[in-house]
Amino acid sequence: MAAPWRCSSSLRALPGPALFTPWAVDLLARVAPQPGERVLDVACGTGIVARPLQYNPYLRALADALEHHITPEAGAVMRAPCSLGDAEAPRALLATAGFRDIRLHIVIITIRHPAVAEFLAGQLAAAPVAVAVAALDTAARTALLSEIRATLQPYTDDAGLAVPYETLSP
Repeated sequence: MAAPWRCSSSLRALPGPALFTPWAVDLLARVAPQPGERVLDVACGTGIVARPLQYNPYLRALADALEHHITPEAGAVMRAPCSLGDAEAPRALLATAGFRDIRLHIVIITIRHPAVAEFLAGQLAAAPVAVAVAALDTAARTALLSEIRATLQPYTDDAGLAVPYETLSP
């Protein structure tokens, strides 16, 4: 189980990875649920409502490099989180499921990490393509990581990686 984080509006500890804390705090601040109301954060933590790739240079860099160095299918795995990034798709699914008062907002956070190479290695090791990445020989893995780092270079500053990540949120 992930470490609990504190929700500033309800003052209760909720489980969830620290990466998603800014989204959760923002979501609850915008929705401002009243006692007895509930909030459904659709696909929380899956990234499935990430905005299209043109708004997510991080996912685009991963998908393109995986396609170039492993297979087109590996690239498709990293493109999948953007499959519901058009607001109308999740809105229609939620309406069909009986939800009312559906409000979606674009939320932009900055993925920050001081050590780009360490961050990328960890992300790829935790991704659905981890086995395929691990099967690469050293030269191929180095080439994969080099392509991703080069693509993300415009999002790197003296403090490390600072890349925007856009998603839809209620």
